[in-house]
Amino acid sequence: RCAQCGMNLTHSETVAGKKPGRVLAVPRQAVLSTGSRHLVYVQWWVKRDQSGATLRDEEGNPIQLEKPEYQGFEVVLGTPAGEWKKASGGRMENRGDYLPVISGLPPGAHVVTHAQFLIDSQMELTGKPSLLRSKGGASADPHAQHRKQQEG
Repeated sequence: RCAQCGMNLTHSETVAGKKPGRVLAVPRQAVLSTGSRHLVYVQWWVKRDQSGATLRDEEGNPIQLEKPEYQGFEVVLGTPAGEWKKASGGRMENRGDYLPVISGLPPGAHVVTHAQFLIDSQMELTGKPSLLRSKGGASADPHAQHRKQQEG
């Protein structure tokens, strides 16, 4: 029986598996998710192409930006990982603080952990790829309603 919750335990055999290694993981709050699609925004201070590769000048130096740019990357996530912490009542809970990234993030990415919804809404408004529109789309026209009223 489990000393924590009293649940019956069953014996299991240990199977040889892959040796644990290092894995890229991002904080849970960095991920925007629709349930089937997961997006992580990164912040760039150098100019990048769509794949996240650094663009360079004629001398081979990274092209620096005056203010940061943000880009969303669709990622494939693994099983949540995190520390076990004592919860109220003495139970142990895995908080799943980090999510392993199986694929989708370029090397050297600075992951955004705050204001992702703001960044995503700006992407949506400017017609760039966002959580709900993976290919992007037409940017919002703030005067569209006025034009309809004038035509009618």
